[in-house]
Amino acid sequence: MPYEVDIQLFDKINAKESKCNIGVRSIGYVIKKEEKKWWNRLLKQEGKPPAFVKVDWDKWVDEEEENEQARADNGEMDTSV
Repeated sequence: MPYEVDIQLFDKINAKESKCNIGVRSIGYVIKKEEKKWWNRLLKQEGKPPAFVKVDWDKWVDEEEENEQARADNGEMDTSV
């Protein structure tokens, strides 16, 4: 039985680098942003997301961690501590 979902993401994504995993009980997406910038939320709509949209908190990276990783990748040291 085919299903279809139409959601508006917060900003543009790179579809070629994004991935989909269809499991027995769920469908998972790894979405790569087109521009490497922080999104305030996943979906364009404000408020509570639909019940079928879940975050895998094990793979979550917050803005601070993302900035620290970018500095480490560029060979910079974090001296703010």
